[in-house]
Amino acid sequence: MDALVAMKQDGSIKNFAEVYRVIGIDKGNFSKQMKDPTRGMLRPSWLALLVERYNISATWLLTGHGGMYSKRGKLVHNSYTSKCATLNV
Repeated sequence: MDALVAMKQDGSIKNFAEVYRVIGIDKGNFSKQMKDPTRGMLRPSWLALLVERYNISATWLLTGHGGMYSKRGKLVHNSYTSKCATLNV
């Protein structure tokens, strides 16, 4: 959940609604998971979408080591146009 908060803060996502739509999770379940990360509702497929869609480092997600984003750029998805662009950080 730290990744989602950081993505919102750095502008990679506009709001959490964008993420739960991309992941395909119900808004209520998403909110419950955000409030209590120990619920264990996370599915590997959701993490894979964060890695693929938003260029989050899989190593960082699984271990907490290294940078949050893969490589030097971060992938930003525009939900209105369904286009992605890479921004150098």
